[in-house]
Amino acid sequence: MLEFLATAPASAASASGGDASMLLVGLGLLGLAIVFLVLELFVPSGGLLAILTILTALGGVISLFLWNELVGLVAMVAMLLAGPIIAVQGVKWWSRTPIGKRAVLNVEAGGGAVRDAAPTGEGERSTAPGVALGARGITETPLRPGGFMRIGSARVDAIAEGRFIDAGEEVEVIGRVEAQWRVRRTGGGTLPR
Repeated sequence: MLEFLATAPASAASASGGDASMLLVGLGLLGLAIVFLVLELFVPSGGLLAILTILTALGGVISLFLWNELVGLVAMVAMLLAGPIIAVQGVKWWSRTPIGKRAVLNVEAGGGAVRDAAPTGEGERSTAPGVALGARGITETPLRPGGFMRIGSARVDAIAEGRFIDAGEEVEVIGRVEAQWRVRRTGGGTLPR
């Protein structure tokens, strides 16, 4: 493979008029794109590294086009085919990492409870082990948008979806935002405490 890369620039450059350094620049940029992609999985950059990955890969393909049109075309087709596959597999793999597990809602397939190891107790941020999506409870404090609700005997930190919810109203758990359960009013009105 290295022999091919050592001899190919001279023959391709003379055949297509391209500069042999463009091959090295193109391959270097594609390699740098892979480095940025791996870093994106571990460094919280808000998508900046993903944008750098795309731009660097695009620059690598353009450089390969400048070196030789056929090689550039092959690289472009490979990027168009591999890009979406790598993105989907990367997100699946990333969601299993410790960073990904903290960012993605962890719901069991059967609609079971969302699991979390955070402590429970009065006045603390509580995730109430065993609270399931769809569970119903009563707000203890007004949710403007955050406050507390009670599900069974557990007091949990909740955040209202949309409008504020008064204390004593029945709510349903619809999701999770960090350490708070996202809830919405069930329409059952205000209940006695």
